Amino acid sequence: MVVIDPAKKLLTLINVVEVEPDRCDEVVRMFVAATENVISGLDGFVSSSIHRSIDGTRVINYAQWESEAALEASRNHPDTQIYYEQVDAAAKSLSPTLTVVVDSKLHRSVG
Repeated sequence: MVVIDPAKKLLTLINVVEVEPDRCDEVVRMFVAATENVISGLDGFVSSSIHRSIDGTRVINYAQWESEAALEASRNHPDTQIYYEQVDAAAKSLSPTLTVVVDSKLHRSVG
């Protein structure tokens, strides 16, 4: 289970990928495959949560890393390049944003 905890001081990459609706599920599969096959085994990787918009026009990857250096190393890793190329080819646009968690709450009746 992904834990979003400001005290952990993790780097969070929120990547919003705009897609044509008929390619949405394909891009979701690309992110899942990249995470399962390569990224989850890289140093500094913490978690990844893949989201699909209801209307099928966006895929959002919420990924946590120990540091910006670890994220950068993953981007430069030769085994990740094919996945980045596939997502780039399928996307209308990409909007990656580096963030840090400043607050997180969980409602008691959830989870």
